[in-house]
Amino acid sequence: MYVIQDINADGRSKSFAIEDLEKRLKGGTELKETNVRFSEDGTVRFAPLGSFQLGEQLAEDLKKIIL
Repeated sequence: MYVIQDINADGRSKSFAIEDLEKRLKGGTELKETNVRFSEDGTVRFAPLGSFQLGEQLAEDLKKIIL
């Protein structure tokens, strides 16, 4: 799953190619235990399937992931 910070609130009016998103992620950081990646400027993030949970999540569970 790719996440893009939408500063101008463009919403779905813009489309992005995966190749462009990967270029923006290059040189950023990666959390080794989850393979979650962040662009250098923090505007693009990538989380592979299996690194996140779908559905309702409790604040306590999210806290464990962040910390």
